[in-house]
Amino acid sequence: MTESQQFPSSLSRRRMLAAMAAVTVGTGIKLGLDLGNPSTASAATRLGLDFNTYPNPSPSTIRADGYTFVCQYLAGPGALTRSSAQAFIDAGIDVVCNWEMAQYAPRNGYSQGVSDARNALSAASAAGMPAGRPIYFSLDWDVQSGDLPAIEAYFDGIASVIGRDATGAYGGYYAIQQLFNNSKISWGWQTYAWSGGTWDSRAQLRQIHNGIQVGGTGVDEDQAVADDFGQWGVPVPVTTAKSATSDSSWSVYNPDTKTTALFGLGSGGHLGLTRSTDGGASWSNWAEANAYWQLQGTPNVVYDADAKMLMLFARGQADGAMGISTSTDNGAGWTNWAPVNAYWSNFKGDASAVYNPDTKKVSVFARGGDGKIGYTQSGNAGASWSNWAEVNAYWNNFSGDPHVIYNPGTKKLTVFARGGDGRIGYTQSGNDGASWSNWAEVNAYWANFSGDPHVVLNPDTHRMTVFARGGDKRIGYTQSGNDGASWSNWAEVNAYWNNFSGDPYPVYNAATKTISLLARGGDGRIGYTQSGNDGASWSNWAEANAYWNNFIGDPSAIYDPDTTQSTVFALGSGGHMGYTQSINSVSGWTNWAEVNAYWTLVGS
Repeated sequence: MTESQQFPSSLSRRRMLAAMAAVTVGTGIKLGLDLGNPSTASAATRLGLDFNTYPNPSPSTIRADGYTFVCQYLAGPGALTRSSAQAFIDAGIDVVCNWEMAQYAPRNGYSQGVSDARNALSAASAAGMPAGRPIYFSLDWDVQSGDLPAIEAYFDGIASVIGRDATGAYGGYYAIQQLFNNSKISWGWQTYAWSGGTWDSRAQLRQIHNGIQVGGTGVDEDQAVADDFGQWGVPVPVTTAKSATSDSSWSVYNPDTKTTALFGLGSGGHLGLTRSTDGGASWSNWAEANAYWQLQGTPNVVYDADAKMLMLFARGQADGAMGISTSTDNGAGWTNWAPVNAYWSNFKGDASAVYNPDTKKVSVFARGGDGKIGYTQSGNAGASWSNWAEVNAYWNNFSGDPHVIYNPGTKKLTVFARGGDGRIGYTQSGNDGASWSNWAEVNAYWANFSGDPHVVLNPDTHRMTVFARGGDKRIGYTQSGNDGASWSNWAEVNAYWNNFSGDPYPVYNAATKTISLLARGGDGRIGYTQSGNDGASWSNWAEANAYWNNFIGDPSAIYDPDTTQSTVFALGSGGHMGYTQSINSVSGWTNWAEVNAYWTLVGS
């Protein structure tokens, strides 16, 4: 039976089902409407329920039937309250928020969106929803093309209140597809009604059955097809992800051996390293990674978790070739330096490398002598590399080095770099580098950057935050919660320090869900600011520690998930490498101390 035969598209699916469920309960007939093929998503996905009835099925009954989340209305007879939300959470059930007051209200456009968003946010906050979690707004009819202008204005109104990153929609395939395509939503909850059996892969939630019975109540069945689908309430155990949450640098943490490795450039172009296997309590003597090349610039290191291999990249002094040395014994021994690939050999900038745990491929990016950004890839743990190729030809006069991040939630690589005009551009690949989008400006509100961008990815919200130093020496940031489809306006991180002489570096603490941002001030001090709400607000800039205060190099940082400790490194005056540590990103910083006194460094 087709959808139109089952009920008119002008009739609210939910209201109809509520009436039919009442008949079902009274007659004892089991009802389960199926308006299309069930979802074919992976078996690892979670099942949940949505309903707007009172009384609701009890949390214990829902959990006993194998459901682990509920999508709850914020208005109506079964509206979510703080007590009902807590009852779900106590039973081990996550909560997702949805708003629907009047079926065709979205046709009223922008002002309706503003009003609904304010009411929804107020109700969700009263129920205990944490800041930054999304709310899904219903399009509970068979949306047609003629509805789109008003609907898009409606979601613009919603976003003006809660932000685009927190804006979600419920609806059929066409509605969800168009809203994603036009960057009106970051979250999708697609029903198989009005979908014809076709699913939009960007939607995090799917409604897969209507009118099933749970605890004597008619409810709808849903399926989560993403790790993060807007849920909140039940604490999630901290896990060690294979994907990095910051762009690579000259320090790296090996989760398999619980070792931190740190690299620095010594006099004569010799690259040294030191290691700590006890959370930074002690460090090995500085030793040369490999003596076959004399190097220049700042090294870059990435860990291949599948090959259990450290890959170290740096530019040679002789011809600017990009070299590689690898270690499979936790840094005790290194292969001879060798060119990554000989097709480009006059690099003017340093490398940025990223490891894709899904394809087991390492990609390396660097700025050539002609100002173009090139890349090469290896899918066999560095045994061979593709030819260097230009990422994209639309921008070709870069003045800064590239920085890359991999988003495991969307399987997408994003590369950032500073153009010759001082603008920050980005390009993306959703097929692991086989093709790239056109370079585009991240956001046009700041346009005279004097420093290179660095990026951090929140693995819980999949939000990218990009930081860079403006021409006025202030640190700005912009964010995207829809994987680069749109970006917030550039804004100053915090105005208490405003004369930075170095580039910022972010680190994400998975235990406290805190972003810490480090940067070198004009007075040579290392300052930091933090955000515990994914960049919505930032603490005042403060000095990481006052014991060293004349730094000549920019900071790098790593997060140790085993100790939940962040460690920050920076090159002090006289070529001494210092470090300071913070437990859980909230308890202050240890005194700066020298990593090891055996080498005097000239760069990091």
